[in-house]
Amino acid sequence: MLRKVAYCKVKQVVKCKKTLYSIKQKIEVIKYAEEYENNKVVEHFDIHYNMVGRWVKASLTWNIKTNGKSKQSNLDIANS
Repeated sequence: MLRKVAYCKVKQVVKCKKTLYSIKQKIEVIKYAEEYENNKVVEHFDIHYNMVGRWVKASLTWNIKTNGKSKQSNLDIANS
């Protein structure tokens, strides 16, 4: 008598590499967002619309002190 054996397919997890954006890139996106609506910003820079909204909202409290080399550690947020 033959027995049926069930095999489970193992799902492969694909890890995406986190993209780090420099301060200059963030400022460029924010300035573009001030001129145009977020949909055009998303198409132009090819980034997720949630990220544009978060950067614009966070930019209201940014106090930028950078040496030009850092991507995120020298971005000080003002305490207000």
